[in-house]
Amino acid sequence: MTRPLLTIPAPEFRHWLCMVVIVAAAAGAGCSDATPVQETACLLRVGEDVVTVLEFEKAVELAKAAYPHRMFQEPRAQRAIQFRVLREMTEELILRQRARELGLSVSDAELNEAERQIRVDYPEGVFEETLLENAVSYSTWKEKLRARLLAQKLIDQELSSQIRISAQDVAAYYKAHREELDESDDPGLQPSPKAIDERIVKDLRRIKAEEAYGDWIDSLRQKYLIDLNISQWRRIAES
Repeated sequence: MTRPLLTIPAPEFRHWLCMVVIVAAAAGAGCSDATPVQETACLLRVGEDVVTVLEFEKAVELAKAAYPHRMFQEPRAQRAIQFRVLREMTEELILRQRARELGLSVSDAELNEAERQIRVDYPEGVFEETLLENAVSYSTWKEKLRARLLAQKLIDQELSSQIRISAQDVAAYYKAHREELDESDDPGLQPSPKAIDERIVKDLRRIKAEEAYGDWIDSLRQKYLIDLNISQWRRIAES
């Protein structure tokens, strides 16, 4: 199951979000109608949003960078990456359509705050170096960050806010994770019962949202017309 975008509380997640947005940003921001130039032909369209062949191929190359080069001597590994990227890009367009329907948006203030939280975990100059190493412009990265935050807002509204946590859920989670929950960053201070309960509810809401995400995104796939350029896809898959 594809994991939904979660909130941004921890340094490790902020770093992960930064890298996800870099990969997405390098894929580009969309296209207009297909042109005779193959690379700018539209590969995927959901509503008014599209992905070009070139954007898709860039995203695949970046996804491959996370694995040893020798893996891709095997054609099946190449195909697996292509299908994964196609699925992820399709989901991104579907989420964008749903957010538009619901009138959801991300303000400049929200975007700037998310960027500030991400930059906190990078020494001075390293954030910019990371963008340069991935050949991603700052403006493109920031627009892709906005898209990720919009997806988070949509998931929070449609999934997380609908989840109900029972007392039995809390008790079972505490029993299974008691040792971890009783730990504190301050060795001389044990977390209060209220703080523990709040953490349990937050963790359970995240877990249940992830479990519900697959069925929810499948229902959205049925709702929107997904137009895949078959001739271009065959050319990519056979190359």
